[in-house]
Amino acid sequence: MVTDIILVRPLGFASVVLGSVLYIPTAFFSVLSDNPKEALKESGHRLVVYPFKFTFYRRVGDFPGYMEDVQYMNE
Repeated sequence: MVTDIILVRPLGFASVVLGSVLYIPTAFFSVLSDNPKEALKESGHRLVVYPFKFTFYRRVGDFPGYMEDVQYMNE
């Protein structure tokens, strides 16, 4: 519980800030994809929404998984 407050929450906040900064250049590449709307949505969720939920929506000491299972594409 103390580790969550002292270490994990500040790291979560830093990941929200860093993800928000990285989202802007990622958006330019997402627009070039086959389905730009879906690509923008996915990168926004991965870089901003999930870290935000992890940092601000959960109770202290609770560590549920907010990210869905990653699906790997075979090409």
